[in-house]
Amino acid sequence: MRRSLFSAMLSLAALAGCHDHSENVAPACTNPDLVSLPNCSASGATDLFSDEACTALDDTVARATPSADRAAALTEPPDNATLSAATAPTFVWEAPVARRLDLGPGPRYATRPLSPRDELGRYTRLINAAEAHCAPFTGRAYELRLSVGATVVFRRQQSTTRYTLNAAEWARVRAAAGASAVTVTLYTATLNQNLISTGSGPFVAPARRFTVGG
Repeated sequence: MRRSLFSAMLSLAALAGCHDHSENVAPACTNPDLVSLPNCSASGATDLFSDEACTALDDTVARATPSADRAAALTEPPDNATLSAATAPTFVWEAPVARRLDLGPGPRYATRPLSPRDELGRYTRLINAAEAHCAPFTGRAYELRLSVGATVVFRRQQSTTRYTLNAAEWARVRAAAGASAVTVTLYTATLNQNLISTGSGPFVAPARRFTVGG
């Protein structure tokens, strides 16, 4: 049965070989107006977080209830700060300390079984590697989310622990905020080849807020 499923997946992946990989990526992760991502293909890029990893993080945050356990800690700007409208802010956070799960002898970690969709995605990536957006990501991922009331204004996903909004992003946040407070939420999860295992997130830090001054 498993061999038949495996063969069927390979056949489907082969049929997909001439297509772009974008069908495997959530629409938000391919729209820079919805989610800001690093340019992992840029020369000298140090943040190799991918748009397919973005899909995994999006799905996990949407479906799971984030835990505060092992959340990253936002350090800048301070809570309830008033930020200058003239200067785009830099957000800085600290990675949580990884905690190994004790599942018996040996250094094991919690995993979840791959679904047929996961397996198809893996084999499609293997066959279609030349058309992949970025290399599969393994490591800790973060989402920095800025909201005004119930409206999400800005989302940034990456693997590094510092981000400065560019001029256009800051203008969008300022326009949405007006005199209202902006809520800063920081999510994190650990990925292995673009997949998030059970127990690897998402985790969320306590929200912070800031206002925009003159």
